[in-house]
Amino acid sequence: MVPAPVQELYKLYNDYGYFVTGYDQTPHYCQSSDEWDQWNIVSNPSLFETLKGGSCWDYCIAQSDFFKKNGIPHWNYCIICEQSPAEAARQGTPATHTFTIFKGTDPDEYYYFEQAFKEKKGIYGPFKSLNEALYRTLLFLGKYNPNKVEVLSLHKHEPLKKNTYGMNSWQYCDYMRQEPVLWQVGEPTKNLLKISVE
Repeated sequence: MVPAPVQELYKLYNDYGYFVTGYDQTPHYCQSSDEWDQWNIVSNPSLFETLKGGSCWDYCIAQSDFFKKNGIPHWNYCIICEQSPAEAARQGTPATHTFTIFKGTDPDEYYYFEQAFKEKKGIYGPFKSLNEALYRTLLFLGKYNPNKVEVLSLHKHEPLKKNTYGMNSWQYCDYMRQEPVLWQVGEPTKNLLKISVE
């Protein structure tokens, strides 16, 4: 089952928004990646709560803080889509998504928690293993099409490992790229999860 505190967190986040946290510590609803790169800084749990939302990066940081404080085992991940050089120059920083998987109250129960992408929000599961949860989540987040990017990779992500507050988009993307690679399309040696996502 889903722990009661997680159910309450999900209800709370229903009223939170998706936006870029700006250098001026106010919400910015960006219409392009150029605006995103111009305005975005990484938030922290306190500012996230004050603004009632942020980007998926900010949600992941706040979620991890919540799960840690409530003693709920959880894992954070980052998907990075590295475009071709021409596409990267046109779009700016690579497309990314950070998300959280947590353990249920019963043995061998895992759930995917999504609130940042409002059109996909939900608590999904239970899944029987962490790998199954990741596999199903990657399929569910099907917007990350390996045919449209040069490199699609999944990284183990520890958003609370260092203070990332105030990093801009480029700095945070570089930080996430340094996290351990668990899976990369077309790279059999970088498939620690032993999964295949078509």
